[in-house]
Amino acid sequence: MPVLFTQKAFRLLLLPFCLALAACAGKQPLLPDTSSQTARQLYAERVANFTDTPFRANFSVRAGIVRDGVSDTRRVTGIIWGNPGSPVRMDIAAGIGASLLRAWTDENRLLLYLPGENILYTARAAVSGEFRLMDIAMPFGAWEIAALARGAFGLVFPPDEVALPADPPATGERALTKRGRRGELSLSPSGLPVCWIDDETGWRVEFSYRDQAAHPFKITANNAEGATAVFLIRELERPSPFDDTRLTLNIPANARVLPLEAAPAGTAAKR
Repeated sequence: MPVLFTQKAFRLLLLPFCLALAACAGKQPLLPDTSSQTARQLYAERVANFTDTPFRANFSVRAGIVRDGVSDTRRVTGIIWGNPGSPVRMDIAAGIGASLLRAWTDENRLLLYLPGENILYTARAAVSGEFRLMDIAMPFGAWEIAALARGAFGLVFPPDEVALPADPPATGERALTKRGRRGELSLSPSGLPVCWIDDETGWRVEFSYRDQAAHPFKITANNAEGATAVFLIRELERPSPFDDTRLTLNIPANARVLPLEAAPAGTAAKR
């Protein structure tokens, strides 16, 4: 004769098992949250597996700052290019044929030529002066922007300098950039940089991606003083290697050579 169980009887039979499971669960230690560590490992793998190639990116920058309650905005377009391990070249214009600035930079040096003034400014690459001359506040210079735009994150945020503190923040991991600036680097679950906050200057930089791309199409920066900058990579190409002539900054023999410190902010923008 079949035994029939009502829904109530079935629940009564399950009750002891549920109580036992609950008791066991209460005695189990909580597992540590390893999501941040996993993201860091994935980031290290991304950097290790990254294959750098010649690159050329067309971009635009829209920037603004509030001075005395008045909003001042800037918009420029440009192109940035180079080979792996070589200096980076960048040309910036304010319109068709209106060349404002030509830049040559590597990890240590920065050369900026202003055609309208026929002046060559020299500086250390870390000063990010390419954009300061156009009265655009940016936490990164052309060399770093070129690395970030093509997904060569390890050149700016080396994996061995992305270390978890004893009490990792919920939003990200601590990082020391290649230029020696401390900040907080937030990684996506797949190990892509999504945000960086500079400890010294208060800049907050966000990286936006399209679909499954491993490089950002937009870099957005802002700080507590009201400065904002949106760096939009309109097109990223992987051409054949550039020869030396394409990477050379050609300067007229009669150009004046000055230290960048001698140039007030916005020098190029005033042309």
